[in-house]
Amino acid sequence: MTKIERLLNEYGESHQNPINKILHWFCVPVILISLLGLIAAIPVPDFFKAIHLGDRTVNWAIVLVFLP
Repeated sequence: MTKIERLLNEYGESHQNPINKILHWFCVPVILISLLGLIAAIPVPDFFKAIHLGDRTVNWAIVLVFLP
């Protein structure tokens, strides 16, 4: 067995643990929302400020989410 196969097997086994699954269920969305909040805080170019989505202006997090 190659090293990568061994590492992938260990990774797969660790993700079958019920506690690990529960932690992923809650923590991954929290991490994603936190990262989007931090990305939204990055200053945007002036032309972004002219684009409105309802009562909000476009920021980098919106651009990132809606990229194909």
